[in-house]
Amino acid sequence: MITHIYAPRNICWLIVFCCIGFVACQKKEIQFGTGMQDSFTRLITVDTFTPFLSTVVLDSFPTSGTNVLFVGRTEDPVMGPTIAQTFFQLGLPAAAQNAEIPDDAVYDSLVLVLKPNNSWYGDTSKPISFTAYEMAEQTDYTYSSRIWNTSSFGWLPSALASVNRSLSPARDSLELKIRNDKGSEMFQKIRDKDVAFQDVDSWLSYFKGITIKTNAGDNGAVYAFKTDSATVMRIHYHTTWPYFEKHTIDFYLTRNEYQFNQILINRTGTPLEKKNDGQEEYFPDETHPYAFSQTGTGVMLKIKFPSLQDIKTLGKTIKLLQAVLVLKPVEGSFEQYTFPLCSSLYMVQTNATNIIGDQMTDITGQNPLSAVPYIDDAYRLNTNYSFDITHYISYLLTMNNSAEMGMFALEESPGSATRLNRAVIGNRLNQQYTSQLKLTLLTTTE
Repeated sequence: MITHIYAPRNICWLIVFCCIGFVACQKKEIQFGTGMQDSFTRLITVDTFTPFLSTVVLDSFPTSGTNVLFVGRTEDPVMGPTIAQTFFQLGLPAAAQNAEIPDDAVYDSLVLVLKPNNSWYGDTSKPISFTAYEMAEQTDYTYSSRIWNTSSFGWLPSALASVNRSLSPARDSLELKIRNDKGSEMFQKIRDKDVAFQDVDSWLSYFKGITIKTNAGDNGAVYAFKTDSATVMRIHYHTTWPYFEKHTIDFYLTRNEYQFNQILINRTGTPLEKKNDGQEEYFPDETHPYAFSQTGTGVMLKIKFPSLQDIKTLGKTIKLLQAVLVLKPVEGSFEQYTFPLCSSLYMVQTNATNIIGDQMTDITGQNPLSAVPYIDDAYRLNTNYSFDITHYISYLLTMNNSAEMGMFALEESPGSATRLNRAVIGNRLNQQYTSQLKLTLLTTTE
């Protein structure tokens, strides 16, 4: 839609100078042409230069050292089933290395406690299984000093612990009671000052780590757990002389740079199903008129403006006063308690290579170009992320060939994501939830 406002030349010049004076305090303008020779000037609002959206999916992405433990499985009706398994190691505490445990001490239990960080993906009301296994080998970098979402390391076949339950991410902790034979073995070695508990290398050679996974048939949520002191493996024992007293020995996470999450997604039957080997970019169609952003699973929303240069046909002289990009999530694709929207989106540059470029900044040049979602709770029609990209559009208009220049809208970097939130964004084929580029222009007539 194009809205025109005409004014006689003298009055218009007064309005123009006022507008320009106000805008100049906020942003640098871009001007085409050499002057205003006509009797009328138009102040135009244009929303017909629809952004071109697509989805870029990474085959793999690093997940090590992100300080989050992902465990669970959910069947996303839009993105496909997602399953997450975490791998981590526990450090040797001084209390175990230098323990003086009396002969009357009695072993009680060994438990693994994990605390959710209040982030999830899926339906938390449904129970799923959590099964812990002892690692058969230590984790190590697989490529480029990182461990990736498709990586895996061996574990022993007999489970250390298992529980089937639902979790409230805001209130609950996950507690796994480890097999008594393993707990008793550790306790006895500590009391005997076994070589396995004398130094860190010996300890990690004896107990190489833990992996926690869920069953392939589960359909609940993927939970994010903390890696700080809230996650602990704890030996409980007690003494009876000279009186009854409880004791604990705590093991906390160590070598966090080698902690990683395996995150696997089955995209069969979804709009992101590969049609050929090597495909990484997917385009909306009439059946699926939307694109996606879910950087926690390597999915990035790409935005281009291939018809932008057509602005120059609207008038002899153009001044770009404002450019606002409005991304509209499709109603029904998000829900606060199951599949929440991305908490925010920020922009980075890209081009035809689909490589993640520099982070973009706002008009001040000091802050990231980002937006939080406005949720239209009343009518459910105008939920959106809104970005002032005047500076970027002005830059593109100075380029002779800007059709392949674009940007990614990301919640986090795919290599450091700590959330699995997603956004399903309507494109030009979506009649009800159409993302828009809204331009305010100053032109002169012939």
